[in-house]
This record gives sequence, C-alpha cells and structure tokens, in this order.
Amino acid sequence: KTKHTMASKLFRGIRVFLPEQNMSLVRPSKHMEKTALFRVDIKMNKFEIKDYLKSIYGVPVESVNTKIVLGKTKVDRRTRKKKKRPDYKLAYVTLFEDFEFPESMFPETHDEDLTPLNDEK
Repeated sequence: KTKHTMASKLFRGIRVFLPEQNMSLVRPSKHMEKTALFRVDIKMNKFEIKDYLKSIYGVPVESVNTKIVLGKTKVDRRTRKKKKRPDYKLAYVTLFEDFEFPESMFPETHDEDLTPLNDEK
C-alpha cells in the first residue's frame, strides 16, 4: 500500500500543466512598432513560442523570428583560462497590435535620487 498525503488526496484527478520554459521580456536597443523582444530557452522553437504566448497570456501573435546569440568568451589574465558565458536565444515576436515597452516597470534613476540620506539636515 502507498500512503497518500493530504495534498494528494485533495488534488487527486486534477492535472495542472505549468510551463517548463522561461520567457523574459527584453528592452530592445531601438524602437520597433509591433515587435516585442523576448529571451527564451534555447530549446524552444517558433511554434512553441507562439503557442506559449497565446495560451498563457492570450496574446495573438502574427509571426516569430528567432536568433541564437553566442555567449561571450573571456580570458582570465591571471590563469589564462577561457571562460565562456552560456548561449541564449532571442525571439522577435511580431504582434497584430502596436507594442510599447512598459517603462513604468523599469524607472530610470536620476542623480538626485542617489544622494545619501544622512546629508539631509
């Protein structure tokens, strides 16, 4: 006999499918009208990216273009060993509607904000 925990008794027969891949919204270097830029898992293909955005977020996608970016290689001056950052994939997702990067999520800091608090009198 197997012992069932309380959680397994409560959720018996309920299937929950969570995404196994991660997608991160990336700020593009230049403004693109209807395009959003995502950093995705290197194993994801165009069809999976389109289906992910449609099923999880309900965003209609017109097209998806992908690009694999090779990680930078640096040489340690002291030991002269090469260190390589991991490769990653960028997905350029074209939407049916205009897309603007949400600036409110990433406020820019100003020099006045960086003054130390103990200088105030």
